[in-house]
Amino acid sequence: INAEYGGSRVWNYFDYNQESNKSTCKICSTTREGKNTRNNLAHLEIGTRTLDMNQHIHKAALEDCKSTLVVKKRRNSKHNSTVTKTLSEEKLNQLLALYVIYGSHSLDLRFDKGLGLLLNYLVDQSYSLPSPYIITKEVNNFYKLFVTYVTQTLNTVTKIAITTDIWTSFAAKGYIGLNAHFSKDFEQYTILLGCERIEGSHTGTRISEVIESKLKQFDVNKKCWVTVTDSASNMIKACKLLDNLLYSDEEEHPEDYWNISTIKSIKCSAHQIQLVIRKALSVPEVKEVLQACRSLVNHLSRSPLANDELRTLCQEKKITISTIYTECTTRWNSTLLMIGRLYDLRDVIQVYCENKGIDTLTISQWTQLKMLIQILNPLAIVTKTLSGELEAEPNQHGVSSINPSIWCLSI
Repeated sequence: INAEYGGSRVWNYFDYNQESNKSTCKICSTTREGKNTRNNLAHLEIGTRTLDMNQHIHKAALEDCKSTLVVKKRRNSKHNSTVTKTLSEEKLNQLLALYVIYGSHSLDLRFDKGLGLLLNYLVDQSYSLPSPYIITKEVNNFYKLFVTYVTQTLNTVTKIAITTDIWTSFAAKGYIGLNAHFSKDFEQYTILLGCERIEGSHTGTRISEVIESKLKQFDVNKKCWVTVTDSASNMIKACKLLDNLLYSDEEEHPEDYWNISTIKSIKCSAHQIQLVIRKALSVPEVKEVLQACRSLVNHLSRSPLANDELRTLCQEKKITISTIYTECTTRWNSTLLMIGRLYDLRDVIQVYCENKGIDTLTISQWTQLKMLIQILNPLAIVTKTLSGELEAEPNQHGVSSINPSIWCLSI
């Protein structure tokens, strides 16, 4: 690699004259203005289409230039030295595919101007961002590797438990997620087996068929012994049907709970707690207070002017928080977040409502709100404990935390 003109292989086939500021092709002696790696690479590409004796030489040179990309030199201040790393275009495409996977980026990276500028700085200028077809191909290759790795890992496991749920997007498309949970060498692991579109009606029969297909894909259809779902009727039915689909030819031993011949269905404890909370919040007295809170939040959150005035009042009173939380019926503990923030900003909200002549909560309602927060706080902590992921919260242990958590709520 010719390092004199920036390290690109292109300069193995060009000479640059600094006085005339011209680059000359060593193959056909064509002269081009400036010292531009990309333009010289384009010249080699044009040369592959000319019908002369240099056509095949230009083609060989072009393939050589594209086969290896050179990352520009980086100075190591500690050792006062420079480092040059060489990698193939295929390897760089694989790294970009991982960039797409880990960051959930678009498959079409050509519109990512910032990424393009970064690569032009780090890599020689002959490199162009790959097409969506290439990235899709690399992503699919990584998916196949992942499936192979997961299958090999699960082959060493005796039992697995699965958790599953269905989610509907804003585009009214249904998706089903399926996680496998198992222990190995006294360590707990969770692997996402799939998050895929589920078309048609979300009946128990359809759900059980999708789960069965995914379990068979990873060859764990005879290892599943527990399913954890919400309390929806279609999920309960799906678990019963799944038991028949997977173990219809097995002899049942109901006296042995740990025997893997039937699937045990368990309802999600965190979801059960949320059902209890939802029912409690539907009590008329509580419902009235919450409706007043929602009206106040809707006014403060939807009006930019109201938001700015509230922020100004917070600054005057040296209150660092000013954001109002909006309740979301499908997000756990969002009601607590909404009323908790309102209660923290009650003095500022009172002043704002008096200035604007807007109805606010009464003294009795603020008192009710305080009591409601005291009741919901422990429930929120338990919900977070039971639904926490092991990597994010290593001290939370899922199933082993259920009984102690429920006991703490009862005292």
